[in-house]
Amino acid sequence: MNSQILSRLSVIKSKWVFVLLWLSTFMLYVATRKAGWVIDGLGLLYNIRHKSFWDFINSTQSGDQGFYQLLTLPYYVFYSQFGMNEWFWGLLFITLQSLNALLVFVFFRNLLRDSSIRNGTLITLAAVAIFTVAPHISEVVVWRACFHYLLSFCFIMSALLMVQKYQHTGEARYIWITLLVFILASVTHPIFYLVPAFV
Repeated sequence: MNSQILSRLSVIKSKWVFVLLWLSTFMLYVATRKAGWVIDGLGLLYNIRHKSFWDFINSTQSGDQGFYQLLTLPYYVFYSQFGMNEWFWGLLFITLQSLNALLVFVFFRNLLRDSSIRNGTLITLAAVAIFTVAPHISEVVVWRACFHYLLSFCFIMSALLMVQKYQHTGEARYIWITLLVFILASVTHPIFYLVPAFV
């Protein structure tokens, strides 16, 4: 009986994992949807309201000006469309965190499967469940100035998944996609420098 349950669980579809992760993250963080606009988040709001589009996306107001247009552009677009709508921002961060957890799940499920680890899917599911509820992720999900961490992690995991796909198929297009992801990541946050090391 237990082996039947384990074998059914080992073929869990990724979409159901995403739904489970999203619901778990939603239940944990929905109450925090009003709490994220503090300190740097307020600075972002001030700059969106008082700077030109060009100055804002190029961070001309910042002492540590960088080339992070892919980070600042979504803030500008989302704020222009949704303002400070607590539900939009809360659901956006919850969904991005759930997507990142799903990418971790898929990557490590594949890795453990390739390594012939028994019950690799269940091990990965348990690890991702811990990743989802661990307190260390709270700041990133709640604080609206942390969008870049969610986005950068998404790029890192996407690049790793593309390299993994390349290893499975040998198709060069996955290398080109990895390079594209790396280029996109390079205009989000300095953490993108880790992508080649991880790859």
